Amino acid sequence: GTLSFVDSAVGGKVLQVVNALTSTATTITSNSFTDTGVTDSITTSAANSTILVLGSVAYDTARDDHYCGARIRIVRTIGGSDSAFMESSSDKNVGAYISSSSHFRVYGQYPLNFHDSGLSSVAAGTTISYKVQARVENTGGNDDVRINNGSKFSTLILLEIAA
Repeated sequence: GTLSFVDSAVGGKVLQVVNALTSTATTITSNSFTDTGVTDSITTSAANSTILVLGSVAYDTARDDHYCGARIRIVRTIGGSDSAFMESSSDKNVGAYISSSSHFRVYGQYPLNFHDSGLSSVAAGTTISYKVQARVENTGGNDDVRINNGSKFSTLILLEIAA
């Protein structure tokens, strides 16, 4: 027989996928969030869709002290209005502590995965941009966070999911 509800049951279907691969190296020494160059945009094909953001950013961070650390976040922009996600408000979300006080560097790949479900009033044809920002946790000890240094790469994959 025919399943009559199938045609109307569109919620949860993937409507489109876009991806960006970025290999441009960026060094950040500020303790203010700074754009890393890792960015991607999607133009919705349906109203009230949600966006599943998948990806990772190649980073390393260093300092002349017992610990080094940085914060990484995603910023969504719709029509000039920004919202930050995955941001640690109290402490670094990448870094390390060692017992010596010499200069050291930590390397990693930071996951950027979240379901952006706060888009209930977005119309079809709306462009939504996502960018990755980073900052050092402290300054004054040769602190830095480097993105895509040494021929590494970062990626963002955006999936539009039907409401």
